[in-house]
Amino acid sequence: MSEITYEPDADAEDVGVTEHVPATVTQKSLNADILRMLEPPGKIWWGVFLLDLCILAAGGLALRNQIVLGLGVAGYTRPVMWAAYITNFVFWVGIAHCGTLV
Repeated sequence: MSEITYEPDADAEDVGVTEHVPATVTQKSLNADILRMLEPPGKIWWGVFLLDLCILAAGGLALRNQIVLGLGVAGYTRPVMWAAYITNFVFWVGIAHCGTLV
């Protein structure tokens, strides 16, 4: 097998190559920064999470009401009850086809 050795260029300073990692970053501080993601979430995170759950529950309740009570809840009447849904579906199918053709 062949061996490869690394020899830094002597001209590296001439072309303006600088260090990418500051000298203040140590292995210990790097590990602490990475492992900080594993800490339990704080109060702000839980507040935003509960707000998102409330919004999701409101959307689920609205969908349930529309399924149980019909499309009249959304203000749609005959003969155009499904027009908005069909138009929306066809629009997004068209966007998807356009994306695959590009």
